[in-house]
Amino acid sequence: MKWLLRMSGLSVVIALLFCEQLSAQTATYRVFFRDKGPDAFEPGSTLYQQTVQLFTPRALDRRRKVLADNSLFAISDAPVYKPYLNALPNTVQILVTLRWNNYAVVEADSADSAAIASLSFVRAVRPTSSRSAILASTKSAATSTVFDIASTGTGCGAFGYGPSYDQAASINVPAVHKLGITGQNVIMGFLDSGFRWRTQPTIVHANVRAEYDFIFGDSVTANQQPDIPSQDDHGTLVLSTVAGFLQDSLIGIAPNAQFLLGKTEDIRSERHIEEDNYAAGVEWMESQGVDIISSSLGYFDFDDDQEDYLYEQLDGKSTVVVQAVNRAVALGVVCITAAGNEGSISPLGYPGTIISPGDADSVITVAAAAKGRQAVAPFSSRGPRGDGRRKPDIAAQGVMVYCADADNIPIVKTSDGTSLATPLLAGGTALIMSVFPELRPWEVRELLFATASQSTAPDTALGYGLADIFKAISSNGIAIAPDIAVVRSVYRQPESVRIVVKMLSSTLSLSGVLHIRFSGNTLFSDYTLHASTLPYTYYADVPLSDFSDTPAQAYITADNGLQMRRLPFNENSLLAIDPTTSVLPCGISEADIPYELVGNIIEGVHPSVARRQETDVVTIVLATGTKAEVAVQVYNILGQRMLGHTIPQATEGLTTITLPISSLAVGTYFVQVVYNGAVQSHPFTVVP
Repeated sequence: MKWLLRMSGLSVVIALLFCEQLSAQTATYRVFFRDKGPDAFEPGSTLYQQTVQLFTPRALDRRRKVLADNSLFAISDAPVYKPYLNALPNTVQILVTLRWNNYAVVEADSADSAAIASLSFVRAVRPTSSRSAILASTKSAATSTVFDIASTGTGCGAFGYGPSYDQAASINVPAVHKLGITGQNVIMGFLDSGFRWRTQPTIVHANVRAEYDFIFGDSVTANQQPDIPSQDDHGTLVLSTVAGFLQDSLIGIAPNAQFLLGKTEDIRSERHIEEDNYAAGVEWMESQGVDIISSSLGYFDFDDDQEDYLYEQLDGKSTVVVQAVNRAVALGVVCITAAGNEGSISPLGYPGTIISPGDADSVITVAAAAKGRQAVAPFSSRGPRGDGRRKPDIAAQGVMVYCADADNIPIVKTSDGTSLATPLLAGGTALIMSVFPELRPWEVRELLFATASQSTAPDTALGYGLADIFKAISSNGIAIAPDIAVVRSVYRQPESVRIVVKMLSSTLSLSGVLHIRFSGNTLFSDYTLHASTLPYTYYADVPLSDFSDTPAQAYITADNGLQMRRLPFNENSLLAIDPTTSVLPCGISEADIPYELVGNIIEGVHPSVARRQETDVVTIVLATGTKAEVAVQVYNILGQRMLGHTIPQATEGLTTITLPISSLAVGTYFVQVVYNGAVQSHPFTVVP
């Protein structure tokens, strides 16, 4: 592996240590089997059922984007035949098995490797320094399964990016976050050296679905024996650029995505078996339903110089890792990888410095751009790849990127490298897929490339240039944020629930309808979504009495004159609306919610009779047509001033002011409000 991280500023140097050499008698080999056993691969067979059980419903749902229902599985998906593994010599250690190319990686001495090669069910035995061959596959049918994704990602307020703002802004992400799009319903996979996410403050709350260590064969991806101390540093900082959430310090690009973590890179040495770990990680994540796989790893030269790749071998189809990502993309997974940190000149005189799997036909290869400029960072690897085709594909900021320190000293630091640019781009891609889950990998590529800064003049340094995630989303027809805001309005007569939807369109025309099925009803009631004065913000006011204080189910349809879109996109899914609580999507604050005057606003003090046993505050409600200063004074019945409060800039539409009453004695009071030269007076009473 080539570390795709350059250290500078507050960064901590990652030590590259090497393990002791294996004895002369032992080595690692790939053992290729002739078949998947004697059982037929067809619906109803034992082998077929074993294969189906390897996949989550979410994986099948994703595969249906690219495969027909009767072609969801191929013989390459079937597990390696266990009796073949059991028949290997007892002295052989099986390190990893891979389904797609039907082989196992073993550690064996020369005598055992020769004995294995003579077995009738073994097709070939090759040292791990050689390249794998792609097996032909046979496809067959599978039954249909519907997967319903629950919406998550509410309750964290507006984002305080702190020093991490620039990296998010480099690919125009803050404008997407402001719509409440934060990676909901997307599963991202990270392949790296390990992840200390359970104790790092910026990522301790990450929604990790599963993790696996392909080096030691367990579910611990943080450091453990015999790891060296820096083993999990790289993966931790990479993950934090996407999953991180620490207000005013580090906000990740897609903090509300879900994550699969694969520990594949053993930094004690640089051997080809790490490519096999990587490929096994890709297979596992694909079977678990991953939407995006991001890796800041790459392979070109190794501890043994005789095992180094020739540049012409980086042809987009030959290396083990390339074969794995190309296969995953064919199954509906978006794969994103780093270009490398080899700079512009190859010391061996090669035409480019891209490393694998950055050469893969189907992968999105990410270059590092300098901070604040649409210029390539000096260290970022250049194309073309080994067969002369253009790489890299696209870019994100890769200099002075804020990320987590695995040791929490400090909690957040800066690092450089395509290692950092890659997860930023992967997180941005998760935002796109959160809004457009139906997109296939090649459609995601086209959308990213068409909206990047060099879309009309790609080169071999930045590819199509810096990504623009907001532009990609806004140019792709109708986009509806995956979470809605529910605000219970107690200041209207009659009381209502305001449903707020963030949506936008590539055309000027956009209309929407909220469809609600109340408890006990079989039919949906329709409510027009009104355009707000706030950008991309629509709302509907639903009488509270319609809910009967019971949650309801809903969906949204939008029409821009050219197409229609539904939220949730899956027609078998519905949104939940609880009228008893107010909920704002993550990334959205009260300032992002419209309070236009619809219906009758009840100006005054709420509650007008304040019981100490129930509340310590009262709320002053004022219908404000323009932004201006509001002065509030509270007097008792003798005309004595008890409290005072001034708001320098009231909210346009509806202003609410909270006043404490704990210092007020039981009795009647008057609130005097001065706004735009007009004076209002409202009574309220404090009771025990």
